[in-house]
Order: sequence, then structure tokens, then C-alpha cells
Amino acid sequence: MRICIIKFGARGDVLRTTPLLYALKKKYDPCYITWVTDIKAIDILKENPLIDKVLPYTPSTILNFQVVAFDILINLDKAVEACALASITKAADKFGFGLNQYGTICPLNKKAEYAFRLGISNELKFFKNTNTYQEIIFDVCGLKYNREPYIINIPKDDYSYVQSVFRKNGINKKRLTIGLNTGSGAVFKTKRWTTSGFATLSDMLSEKLGACVILLGGADETERNSQIYNLTRIKPVNIGTDHSLTRFAAIISLCDLLVTGDTLALHLAIGLKVSTVAIFTSTCAQELDLYTRGVKLIPPVSCAPCYKGYCKEMKCAKSIKPVSVFDACLKIMKRIS
Repeated sequence: MRICIIKFGARGDVLRTTPLLYALKKKYDPCYITWVTDIKAIDILKENPLIDKVLPYTPSTILNFQVVAFDILINLDKAVEACALASITKAADKFGFGLNQYGTICPLNKKAEYAFRLGISNELKFFKNTNTYQEIIFDVCGLKYNREPYIINIPKDDYSYVQSVFRKNGINKKRLTIGLNTGSGAVFKTKRWTTSGFATLSDMLSEKLGACVILLGGADETERNSQIYNLTRIKPVNIGTDHSLTRFAAIISLCDLLVTGDTLALHLAIGLKVSTVAIFTSTCAQELDLYTRGVKLIPPVSCAPCYKGYCKEMKCAKSIKPVSVFDACLKIMKRIS
């Protein structure tokens, strides 16, 4: 049985789609799974033992797919490019989304209609839907979700690198280690909590729990982490923002607890089974399954969620106070101690 999965999107979305692999391998055993994704997400998938071939979305892949055929094609991405590829690819059965003859995105099977409507109705997506992302995509494919875990594997060399970085920065794993992932990248700035909030929380965690606090983020968070560091009284470890994706994942895996927004770091923590305090601002908390290892903080404001990329007021982020985040951290620490 030859199965093709098409999923581009953000790397966190790619990662949270991996639970589907368990169900596919079980239902269609034996099967050969090909996954087409954005070239930036290749590192998320390349060490995955349940994927037989990972292909980047390139002109070469597009040409190849005009010739090859699959038994099952699953496209879970509503990007026009992904839908076009799904529509031109030969497959006996298709699930998810494609393009019709007018170039409009459409569901490819009956069970994809609900997921399709989530993308066009704010009322349904923001307020009525109670299903997690995994429940939604499993239903699209006619599969039952049994809380199958994310799949992510980190090369041993990356663990060795991170351990050396920890030693260099005086991070002793015998001490409670809490990571603060402070940003969300440049595209979705509304996912960020406030810099003052992170600074105050960092001081509270250091002073009241004796924790070693680590500032985390990518290149977009370099200046932001510097600002947070300067606002703190008890200085956290600013571990840098130039780590590769798999090294960043290794850093998260060595934390006892991660505080983050709805970002790639959140999905890495879920996949690595790291306890998490997830701060939601502009996105839908109900779509995230934390697998009983986390606490969600949801803003008590009427304008959230909104899925806007920019907001001048950011009432959602400002409504979540440092003491609430600290209390959520305490709740998790009591649970895992």
C-alpha cells in the first residue's frame, strides 16, 4: 500500500501531524509512506522511523508526481500549492483538500468538509469547535484518534552539543531548569507574551523556586531576549538564538519545564514529553492536546482568539499576569515532583 502525505505549513503544524503515522501504519500494514513538505521542515521529519521517504516541495517533486501513482493521498494543507499537488497526483483514494477546476480550494472527501469549514468560519473555529487538531485530521482520514504521540528524534551529536553549551553557561541539571521560549517568529507576533511579563516571571522562578531560568528563541528573538535579560533582577541564562532546529529541540528536552506561547517550541516540548505552561493569546487553545503534561493559560478578553498577525493593543497578552503563569508553573512542579 503506497501512501502519500502532503503537509507544508509551519514546522509546528508538520510536527503535530506525525501522530497520524501510527494509525496509518496500523491500518494499512504493510505500507510505504512518502511525505512531501516544505524544505524548512525536512529536519522535523528526516529521523522519523515511520516515514519511508521525505521529499521537499520542489519543481523536481512536482514533475515526479505527474508520473507516479499512490493508493492513498492525504493532503492536510490548505496552501494553494499543496492543494494543486494533491489534485494533479494520481491516487485511488484522496483525503483532505485539493483544487477544483476553477482553482478554488475544496474538500476531497466527505469527512474533510468539517475541517474545510473551520478554515472559512471564525464562529466555528474560534467558539464552537471543541476538537483538537489531531481529532480533526484523524477524522478527515477516517481514522480514530487514540492520543497517539508526536514523533521526533534528535541525533546524539545534538545532545552532546547542548550538554557542552550547558556546561559553558554553568547550567547544572541537578538544579531545577526552566526554559522560557519568549517569541513566536516575525510572521505571527500576536502569539507573543509581554517582555515585562517574562522578566517578572523569570525573577519569580529564580527567587521563589531557586530555578535556573534559560531564555530561548530563534533569530527573531535575539533583541527580545536581550531586552528581557536587561529587565530582570536575577539574571537568567541567555543561551543564544543561533541553534539549529534539532539542537534547539535538544535544549528543550533537557528542561524540566517550558513556558511558551503557541509556537514551534510548544510542539517540540509536546513531542519530547516536556512539561509545559502554554500561554495562548491570538490562537485557539482547544486545538492543542498537551497530553496531560501541561497547563493552558487563556486570555479573558472578548477579542481573542483572532488569528491576526499584528495587533497594536494586544489586550490578550497583557491580560495574562506573571503571577498566573507562576502559579501554573507551581501546579506542574507539584504534579511531577
